[in-house]
Amino acid sequence: VSQSRYYFDKTGKLYIGTSKTNMIKEVSGTHGSGKYSFSLTALTGSTTYYFYIENTASGEAARTGIYQFTTAAS
Repeated sequence: VSQSRYYFDKTGKLYIGTSKTNMIKEVSGTHGSGKYSFSLTALTGSTTYYFYIENTASGEAARTGIYQFTTAAS
C-alpha cells in the first residue's frame, strides 16, 4: 500500500489593484469550508478592482486567473 502526502493550504494571498497590470496591494487571508476569506477596507466607491489569489502552501505554485468587481457608489 502506498501512502500519499497531501499539503492543504490554510492561508493564501490576494493581490488587488485598479488595473490588470498593477495589482500590488497584498492581503493575507484564511481558508475554510472550501473557500478563501479576505477582509478588504478603504476601497473607493464606483471603482473597478482586479484581483487574483495565490496559494501559499509549501511546494505548491498555484494561482487563480484575474477577476474583477466594481464597488458601489459612495
